[in-house]
Amino acid sequence: MQQQFNELRQAIATDIAERFDASERRLREGLSRDLDTKLEARGKRLREGLAKDLEDRFVARDRHLSETLTQVIVQQLETSQQHLEGRLQMRLEDLTGLVTRAAEGYVGTLDGIERKLGELNEKVDTKFSDHDKALADHNQRLGTLERARRRGQRG
Repeated sequence: MQQQFNELRQAIATDIAERFDASERRLREGLSRDLDTKLEARGKRLREGLAKDLEDRFVARDRHLSETLTQVIVQQLETSQQHLEGRLQMRLEDLTGLVTRAAEGYVGTLDGIERKLGELNEKVDTKFSDHDKALADHNQRLGTLERARRRGQRG
């Protein structure tokens, strides 16, 4: 009996060990599967969270960079505009001086032409006056000669 008891105990121990091994294998496989599923789910959530955080940071950085660049560009445009306005004002003043000098030269030229035309007019008037006097004198002489000739023909 002792031997049967020992065999029975041995069989029970072997059976229990096999069951524990099988249970342990199933438990490990189940835990491994559950752990893989949970780790995969956690990894996915972690990736999605990181992606969202990174996207939010990139959007914020992009917005900040855009605003900063816009401010710099606006400031440079304003500076360029002021510089160009100053240069334009200088050019306008130069042009005003040039136009004024040209107008003064034009007025001087017109005054010279007017003076010369006046002198020419005086010369022409003098010559016409002399010409008119000569013609009047010539007419008077012709008239005198004509009267003398008529008297000579009558007499």
